[in-house]
Amino acid sequence: MLASHVNPEADAIGSIMAVGMALESVGKKPYMYNVSGVPNNLMEFALVDRVSSELPTWKPDVLAVLDCGDLDRIGPEAVKAFRDVETIVNIDHHSTNDMFGHINWVVTDVSSTGEMIVDLIEETGASWSPDMADWVLAAIVADTGGFRFSNTTAKTYLTAAKMVERGASPATVSRRIFGNIPEGTVKLLGMALSTLDIRRDMKLATMEVTMEMFAKTGAGPDAVEGFIEHPRSLSGIEVAAVFRQVDEDKYKVSLRSNGYVDVGAVAYSFGGGGHRQAAGFSIDGKLENVKAKLREAIVDTGDAS
Repeated sequence: MLASHVNPEADAIGSIMAVGMALESVGKKPYMYNVSGVPNNLMEFALVDRVSSELPTWKPDVLAVLDCGDLDRIGPEAVKAFRDVETIVNIDHHSTNDMFGHINWVVTDVSSTGEMIVDLIEETGASWSPDMADWVLAAIVADTGGFRFSNTTAKTYLTAAKMVERGASPATVSRRIFGNIPEGTVKLLGMALSTLDIRRDMKLATMEVTMEMFAKTGAGPDAVEGFIEHPRSLSGIEVAAVFRQVDEDKYKVSLRSNGYVDVGAVAYSFGGGGHRQAAGFSIDGKLENVKAKLREAIVDTGDAS
């Protein structure tokens, strides 16, 4: 069984899809699982219906968890059902990974889990297909922001080039990830941008997405993916945050840094995790109190100047 984290993006889904297809090519029968299902912007990729949001009725011999910093990220039902699986394999690139597996392959200086699994697939002797290559390229493109983020290395470009050699289409992958934006998503972005709060003294910019906004636009939670790049891209801003309301007085907070502040450490202080420049956490409380706590944590973690 292959699993990835709740509210997945292209690295989470792309990694389990590529590994799953590789296993099939060598005669295995993987079950690909994600509790949240597949986000809308990935629905045009091949064989995406293979990913199930339903738990299997049987217990796997091996549970491979990809792109998760801790086991709980696969969802409470899956954790309850499979915590005692004989072999749990942890494949991830997050610096806050808590090494929850019986086998832990955690590499923090790569762009994405997708980049890691190319080496794994090569070792199996699996046959590559253009669809597999598309999924890996999607994982890399998404987690590097289209090769714009500092996690992009020379090896990242070489791995992407290898995927193109194996049949991946950069134009198609980029269009599927960054294009085909639903009308509701654009309307939701407009509402979120109207909440932009800039604290120049802290080099901090934040946005909010409320349940009321989701209701008015008809957009789903996955529509928020990428919103954070708008406050992050503002001149003079070091840290960006998006507060997504998931219930009354409950928020999921996404964080990005442009280099000076370790937002992974900030998120970890709230029970979350991630990387130095991209992280997130969940928190209960009134929004203004939550924002104040975040500001305090940023000050405690490091000076954005």
